[in-house]
Amino acid sequence: MADRDGFDEFVATHAVALARSARLLTGEPGSADDLLQETLIRLWTKWPRVRGADRPLAYARTTMARLHLDSRRLRRSHETPIAIDDRTGEHSSPTSVVDDHLTLWQALDRLQRLDRAVLVLRYHDGYTSGEVAAMLGISDGAVRKRAARALQVVRTELDSSKGVR
Repeated sequence: MADRDGFDEFVATHAVALARSARLLTGEPGSADDLLQETLIRLWTKWPRVRGADRPLAYARTTMARLHLDSRRLRRSHETPIAIDDRTGEHSSPTSVVDDHLTLWQALDRLQRLDRAVLVLRYHDGYTSGEVAAMLGISDGAVRKRAARALQVVRTELDSSKGVR
């Protein structure tokens, strides 16, 4: 099958980053795989137009976020979460690393889908609040408000797990 002028190269270059974003959005490995595949299918069908765009990765992430927000078929399960990345930070033991990641996943699970998408796009994927607003079709102020509220939920959850008041 033809490469379709760079699609295979795009996927090879960005699949890992897109998979991480999908995992953060869904909180579930199986759902993340489904979301990534659906995103790549959509991207493939529109590739001739997308490859000419200034930022095909931003287009892919926008598609992924919108698919996630529109999805009604994602089911929640309580699978063991994985680390967001390979860094472990300043933790005293491997157990505390696992506990911190479990707590983070629990905090993310408490968020509304749109709030979670805002956090992932803004803080994991590194987009500005204006870019996130354009991707999700909401105002810049709404992005900032949702991010602040979602971060407070996450902080409260993390603090309560450590006994901080």
